[in-house]
Amino acid sequence: MLMGMINKLTVTSALTWAVHVPRPLRIVLTAAYLTVLTAVLLQPSQRPLLGPAAPKTYDLGWDILLTLAHVVGFGLLTFLLWWMLYHPAPFRWALRTAVLCACVLGVATEFLQSMVPDRSVSLLDLLVNCGVALLVAHLIARAQQPDTTNEKG
Repeated sequence: MLMGMINKLTVTSALTWAVHVPRPLRIVLTAAYLTVLTAVLLQPSQRPLLGPAAPKTYDLGWDILLTLAHVVGFGLLTFLLWWMLYHPAPFRWALRTAVLCACVLGVATEFLQSMVPDRSVSLLDLLVNCGVALLVAHLIARAQQPDTTNEKG
């Protein structure tokens, strides 16, 4: 229980700090990240601009690494989109829009990957992208809720 309270306090403090960053800086950082993420998602596997080339044969370790990269990539994207939109926009609207935009990017990049040499559409990647966006939104929403664990009633 104590660790949960400390964790909630840390996340809440970080979110409180994050919204006080000037909005133009939030927009620039989010746009830069979105550009890099999109470029990474749409690059060829055998001759990438960023990162190592994919193995020529199936490798479970590589697939796990790529799935973790999708978790981190779309988790951070969802947070940054919410961060960019929140203040002046209402909290829930910003959160829903961030999830929607992350999922739309996931669908668009998966579709566009079918046009990139040596790439294909992955339903698993799409599910991970949208699932992580929803999870991050849930964590942000929980961090914003008042703590009622010590209330009697």
